[in-house]
Amino acid sequence: MKIKYIMSSSNYHVEQEIVYENNKYSDNQYIGYYSKKQFENISKKHDRPYIYYKNKDNELVQITEVKQKKNGGSLFKDANSVGAIDVFMYAFQEPVSEIVYKQFDTSNSCFQ
Repeated sequence: MKIKYIMSSSNYHVEQEIVYENNKYSDNQYIGYYSKKQFENISKKHDRPYIYYKNKDNELVQITEVKQKKNGGSLFKDANSVGAIDVFMYAFQEPVSEIVYKQFDTSNSCFQ
């Protein structure tokens, strides 16, 4: 069961809809990776290179790549695993400040 949030642009009204689904991907574990070299490549091509996910410990982590655990690790040799990730949160032009990072609460994220 998931709660789906629907926002109408015409009246800025948010509705909740409970969605019961059998997601074939729900049991697959996704792993986040961060590579400095990959980040540099992303920064040259995209205007929002700072990509953040919520991990399984409900912490905000910056990543450069997401892969299913069964598909192996990153192809970038300098990549480090940030562990199992859960939900995409944001992509920014600038890094999230340390103050915001520490205060970030994902428990009521609209992406859950």
